[in-house]
Amino acid sequence: MLRSLGLSELVAPTPEEYVRLAAGLAADGSRRAELRRTLRARVAASPLCDGRRRARHLERLYRALWNRRVKPA
Repeated sequence: MLRSLGLSELVAPTPEEYVRLAAGLAADGSRRAELRRTLRARVAASPLCDGRRRARHLERLYRALWNRRVKPA
């Protein structure tokens, strides 16, 4: 989700990195304010809110599951 919002720098690969990122964000009031100011627009413009695209992906998933059920390997 963070990557789709253009916030890859907030993705933590380890628990230790998560703590480091969270502490850094907690200490940076201007960064938090910027995130609050831009987050709604980021989400609205992201693939997360692209209903047609999400529906196509879900349809493909259903077809693949159906084909597996109907034609087992």
